[in-house]
Amino acid sequence: MALSRFTIHGSRFTSVAAVLLSCVALTTVLWGWYQLDVPVARFVRSLHHEVWGIPRAPWLRWVSDVGDWLAKPLLLVAISVALLAMGLVFKRPVFRLAGLESLIAHAAAGLLTNGLKHLVGRPRPKFTHSGEFQFSPTLDFGLDSFPSGHSTASFAIAAVLAKHFPRAAWFLYGTAGLVAVSRVLRGSHFPSDVVAGAGLGVLAGYVVANPIRAWRSSLRTAITSLASYLVGAFALIWTMVHLPSAEPTNTLTMAAGLAAMAVGSGSRFYRTVRGADALSSGWVPTRYRANGLIGVGLALTTGSVLVMSLVALLILAQWLAHDQAASIKDSLPDSAQSSSPGYRGLFAEALFAAALIVAALAIQGLKGILPIL
Repeated sequence: MALSRFTIHGSRFTSVAAVLLSCVALTTVLWGWYQLDVPVARFVRSLHHEVWGIPRAPWLRWVSDVGDWLAKPLLLVAISVALLAMGLVFKRPVFRLAGLESLIAHAAAGLLTNGLKHLVGRPRPKFTHSGEFQFSPTLDFGLDSFPSGHSTASFAIAAVLAKHFPRAAWFLYGTAGLVAVSRVLRGSHFPSDVVAGAGLGVLAGYVVANPIRAWRSSLRTAITSLASYLVGAFALIWTMVHLPSAEPTNTLTMAAGLAAMAVGSGSRFYRTVRGADALSSGWVPTRYRANGLIGVGLALTTGSVLVMSLVALLILAQWLAHDQAASIKDSLPDSAQSSSPGYRGLFAEALFAAALIVAALAIQGLKGILPIL
């Protein structure tokens, strides 16, 4: 009994710690985007300029118009109503729930963002000409930039629909991402506005799409999952807008990153060859720890201290979040774990290692490709 209580309290502690670390990572990401707000806004304005009567970026208007059309409130409501009607007419519970919950998520997103918009009172990019932003409660038009309502609604609905139609998750979140990008390209919002909106939308969608009694676990899962995606997106953009560090430092971090990825990939390959029995080996990490080592390696190749710190926070949070599940799996007897890797598993690991090499090289090519700072 005492052992079970200790396990329960330990599980709660690691769960809370994982959420706190994820929140720290999310806050840091939002702060990082805040540093890019004015440079990105100025860069977008420069893209709207014309040279000899020809738009500098003719694709800009098309992308912004498509994203703006996809986020029309009437269109989003029509999609939800159509799903609800299909569920009722054809007696398909999955469509009925998806339609009903997406309507609720849309309404929750609207109430949340409208309240925050006027509480924060942040000027929109077209009303800002310097790096000084005013934050004060107001109902004035144009002082309602943070967070982006279109982004919040789009991601809230995407989160609900992805829960019921997981195979379409990438398409749904990709469409919501296009909406978020279009808000920045139109000059209607700063990057931090749409990132905050995306985060709020996903959290709202997760809570609505899961049983109301499990709202705490739903929120916990949403926060830890959201942190990984937002950290990844921020790390990519942060690397693209910052020039590489001095050659000795860049070479050192690159070498350290490649070494970490090599060890992580070797551990994954060893586990695949030996089967799950390799989990009990003292010097061979589990697959999850190997993936964490690979993540650290990729962060090292960026040469950015901020990216490295965020990835370290994220990996620690993910380890804590999955600690209990990993412990249960590790405690299973050998007969309950598969030890036959098969050629497909080995081939998949080889492709994964090759993809890591391509990713490391791509990171080097992306450094400072957008010199907007």
